Amino acid sequence: MTAKLGPAELDIGVDGGIQHSLDPGKLVAMRRWILCIAIVNFDIDTGPIVDQMYPSASLDAGLKENIAFSSFPDASSAESRTEIHSFRVRHAAGGALETTTVQDGFMYGFAYFLQRRDQALKRGFLQRSVVILTHLPYPSLFTVVISKLAPLYFEHGTAMLETACHNIANWSAPHPGSTVEVGFLGGVYAVAIPQGPDDPQFIETSSFGVQFDAHQHILASIPPLTTLPSSLQSPGSPTFTMAASQTPSILSLCRSFLPSLWSIWECLILCEPILVFAPSPSLSSVLIWWFRDFIRPLPLAFDFRPYFTIHDHDFPDFVPRAKMKGVATSKSAAYASPPKSGVVIGVTNPFFESACSHWPHVISLSAEVAAPNAITKAQTMSRSTSHKGRERGSVRSMLAPTDGPSKSRSMFDFSLSSLSHARTPPTSVQSQQTHVGPAPGWYTKTHARYISKDRAFIAQLEAAVAKGGIAEVEGSWAIRQHFSNRTTAMLAPLNRYLTSLIPPAGKGARLRPFNDADFFTSLETHGSALTFRSSAKRRAFYERWMRTLAFGAWLAQAEERIVGSGVLRQ
Repeated sequence: MTAKLGPAELDIGVDGGIQHSLDPGKLVAMRRWILCIAIVNFDIDTGPIVDQMYPSASLDAGLKENIAFSSFPDASSAESRTEIHSFRVRHAAGGALETTTVQDGFMYGFAYFLQRRDQALKRGFLQRSVVILTHLPYPSLFTVVISKLAPLYFEHGTAMLETACHNIANWSAPHPGSTVEVGFLGGVYAVAIPQGPDDPQFIETSSFGVQFDAHQHILASIPPLTTLPSSLQSPGSPTFTMAASQTPSILSLCRSFLPSLWSIWECLILCEPILVFAPSPSLSSVLIWWFRDFIRPLPLAFDFRPYFTIHDHDFPDFVPRAKMKGVATSKSAAYASPPKSGVVIGVTNPFFESACSHWPHVISLSAEVAAPNAITKAQTMSRSTSHKGRERGSVRSMLAPTDGPSKSRSMFDFSLSSLSHARTPPTSVQSQQTHVGPAPGWYTKTHARYISKDRAFIAQLEAAVAKGGIAEVEGSWAIRQHFSNRTTAMLAPLNRYLTSLIPPAGKGARLRPFNDADFFTSLETHGSALTFRSSAKRRAFYERWMRTLAFGAWLAQAEERIVGSGVLRQ
């Protein structure tokens, strides 16, 4: 690795861009996938700045500032380290993005941050991020891409950015539902593109099937895969290893509040605001991508930010100052306005603990998170609490007596015994993390759970965390399937009722209006595949959901799907 990569090495073009050799056709082809690759440095006078973009892109100063601060960790450290994380910042269509395809009003950044000692610099060490900027919410794909590109850039310099962009320009277009073979910096990958932005991707339903190998196959929209040494693979099972990064599993991230995931899923479905404290941008972004995946195939109706800083231009909207007479007496009083609904943000700055102390739902992650080959049994005994003070002690002691019957054994049936001694120490980056926010756990001031938890499934998850290795990886995939199935089951009564609104053949080109009373009559008659704690809880849950933006988004999408299918023309 070179000792220093400074601005003098870089051929700077217009608007902070590096002069590129992409012809117009190649540039358009590249921007089907990414906007550009940004280099973000730390300026001793102004903080993080976007120094270069390859190829150059017309971004306004405010967006550049958002990108710069989102590309760096909040916390400072004197140790050498690397870290991969992602972020999502608001960006209206237009300008350089006119050549891209799908746009949702946001730009996604996938950042590789490097800090290392360098006595030639005034501060004594180099801090730099390499960032892929894209309109595509494909965390699994771009985590692999940035983890391969950035180390080569830090070793060989700017030429690697040009090579990477030429590689991406040669990729076929990311058509919905397609599988694209892509070459990138000496590797070849098969990338499965989701059918739609809200459609879940699973190995079982992909073109890869049991031959899935994360060294070669990528399900573009899923959360970043969990690392597992090849030596720990089960014979005949899909290969879950990922050579790119030490990504902790969802079970490891949530081990202090596993039984509360059912309440968290409900809050996500109901568009409740959730604040996630994490010791690093890497952990917050991984967890929030998992949460995004939990609600598929429901249309996205909340604003999620995998990593959010106080410098983000949306900060005043997410954490508004209360309109108070006189001078606020404390930080918490100054920011006591109710949070917006449908907001899920990941933060690492301790400031948010006081400014957002009034938020109804808070998650705090432990600083002792490790990859699944580093989990020990003792680490599964972290305390989990809520504002109501109900859940304490081991994960098993938190199981509520009202939990419903198991529904998940068939999809989470694997052997644990062969991996009981698979252990390695945590990575150096993980050991440097410091805790932010309240004690690890799930905290809620207002939410009372509607559905029954799956006690047998929770017991399997506990065992997977305790065992680590392949058991934990497969448990993470199983919990993803579990909550996607719950979302599908939640929508089933609505889809059933919606079919009754289709007029007889030749009697109309539109669905009859959705009637709340008729829907609840249908719900009482046919029931729900979800196990609710009572029929009153079931009705209350759907009543609440039908008042959210998610209901309107689902209804509009469902009507569009039915009209587009041609059923109303028959």
